[in-house]
Amino acid sequence: MSPTAAPETFRPAVRSAAPLSRYAQLKKIRFFLDPIPTDAAVLEIGSGSGWVGESLRSRGVTGFVGMDLFPPADIVGDIKKWRELGLQPESFDFIIAFEVIEHVDLVPECFDLLKPGGKLLLTSPVPSKDWVLKTLETIGMTQKRTSPHSNLVDFRRLPLFEMVDYRQKAGLSQWGVLRKPVGVPPAVEVTTHVPRRTSDAGQRVGSPTA
Repeated sequence: MSPTAAPETFRPAVRSAAPLSRYAQLKKIRFFLDPIPTDAAVLEIGSGSGWVGESLRSRGVTGFVGMDLFPPADIVGDIKKWRELGLQPESFDFIIAFEVIEHVDLVPECFDLLKPGGKLLLTSPVPSKDWVLKTLETIGMTQKRTSPHSNLVDFRRLPLFEMVDYRQKAGLSQWGVLRKPVGVPPAVEVTTHVPRRTSDAGQRVGSPTA
């Protein structure tokens, strides 16, 4: 499948009121969302205000499903209970989780829901710099966190997935594109706890459309 590029005149709505968060959303659209083919099956975990779904649907992505603990979302519920919510294993080409994994370990669930070769698109604070982001929150420059960041991890150390692209933004935020390997059994009884460590300098590996 070849990615369908967004028209040059397309300017999706950005919902956040915080200046740095608005800027980050626009950058995420270009880096993560624009390469997604229009016929892809896409799940977003933590869909919040719905700006990701709005961006994808506005350029013709019809297989988008947003999940959140609270309405409005296509599916209201906990990703840990995906079977009870009617989701099927290996049914998505892409799973998006922007600023979610620092709150909860969702690696095994995403692994089981992605098709072989499917991609997990993640953003999260660089673990050692989360205190800086918390300071920016207090002065209104970034969006306030909804719960404690109790699962800060370096994406390069996540289990089960292959790293396609890893970047750090301003030394504060990490962006990752990870791929589910082909021919690997479901993540049943797989230990996914990753010891926390101070993140070092980022590096780019491959391309988000690889």
